[in-house]
Amino acid sequence: MKEAQFQVNGDQTNKPDKEPQSENNLSDVSMLVRRDSDLYPGRIEDSIEGSSTDMPRLVDFLRGMVYNSHENSNNGGQSLKTLPQVAEYMEPLYDTFFCPLTKRVMEDPVMIESGITYERRVITEWFRRSEEGAEDIVCPMTGQRLLSRALSTNIALKTTIDEWKERNENARIKVARAALTLGSSKSMIFEALKDLQQLCKTSQNKENVHNTGIVSILVRYLEYRDRKIRRETMETLRVLVEDDEHGKEIIANTNAIETAMKMLSSDHHSERHAAVSFLLELSKSQTLCERIGSVAGGILMLITMKLGDSADAFAAEKAGEILKNLEQYPENIKFMAENGLLEPLLRNLIEGSEEMQMEMGSYLGEIVLNDDTKQYVAERASASLIKMVHSGNTLTRKSAFKALTQISSHRSNAKTLVESGIVPIMIEELFTRRIYNEPMNSDLEAASILANILELGLILDPRHFK
Repeated sequence: MKEAQFQVNGDQTNKPDKEPQSENNLSDVSMLVRRDSDLYPGRIEDSIEGSSTDMPRLVDFLRGMVYNSHENSNNGGQSLKTLPQVAEYMEPLYDTFFCPLTKRVMEDPVMIESGITYERRVITEWFRRSEEGAEDIVCPMTGQRLLSRALSTNIALKTTIDEWKERNENARIKVARAALTLGSSKSMIFEALKDLQQLCKTSQNKENVHNTGIVSILVRYLEYRDRKIRRETMETLRVLVEDDEHGKEIIANTNAIETAMKMLSSDHHSERHAAVSFLLELSKSQTLCERIGSVAGGILMLITMKLGDSADAFAAEKAGEILKNLEQYPENIKFMAENGLLEPLLRNLIEGSEEMQMEMGSYLGEIVLNDDTKQYVAERASASLIKMVHSGNTLTRKSAFKALTQISSHRSNAKTLVESGIVPIMIEELFTRRIYNEPMNSDLEAASILANILELGLILDPRHFK
């Protein structure tokens, strides 16, 4: 690719409050495309808003190399004339790249008997329709009657197209980074974000974006005062980390998660939806569940959105999915219970593994429950807790005793506990069962629970002692 030399006005980048000239901005963009080092303005708001001269829209000077249609290629020339320096980095489209039927760059070029190359999917559909119409199968471009429907991959052309795409997509990433670094107009920022969203649909481009250091620039735009820019930045980050563990790890080292949590309280649906969708994608990574749950007030915000936002069904549904994913880290379940969402704790207490039951029982004994909640817990979990006391290991028994002590302190729970079979188990703990070297006094725990039940004045049926 042709190498070009440009001059950069250093004062322009370092002094964003000074109104830049359009011509100098173009040189800045071109130089930033070539440089590997990061050039960040001191204050993003100043550098982005400091210019009243509107840069050409990013999509305009990219249009000359966007390969989604032949028409775009033909219309891009005029825009590229306004940005001659940037054009140095863009390779032209060649007519042979385009399927003659769709006028789009081919993904899987194949040659037919007539020697003409088409997109495989398109020519296959042409053959099918010809057969259904009981017509002779002909080459759609030459009209030549075909004796064979054999398709031969045009390996040389496919290789050339793939290499061309890779080079130009790399150039687009560099241009987008330069545009975001300079941030000379809202329209340019917006188009850079949109182009990155398109580029980041492939894993290779995602890796290239990470390698250019764009993530740190994007995270700063989450604080930008224009709502549309914030929303598109959040959407760009979501696309960037989608199905990409490496990308999620990079995001974890920024403040993007905290910022997204704040955006959940936005009055604007689109911004709120972008934030909750971003957090949902991150929550699919088990390693990030702890990070998300540790954000101050984050779980409470998600619970509020799940249970209380009837006017925004999308946000409520996604918040519920995030909370479900966060259960992968047990400590988050405790935070949910402390903030009024007990169902995950009770479900894992009843259905979880022995280790999970032990943790949930321990949490249940630690958190402060009001009387109504104690009654609900007793109705749902008494049988499971009693079973844990009777057949669990030492740690499981200890956590179950802890939980039973708390819920037995509420008057309305006495009958529920007795009907669940707690009395004979506690009597066994008092007079019969002995586990040597157990680091707790189970007889004292059992006595305390029985005392709570008897103190409530419940008349025990002899059958309860069996």
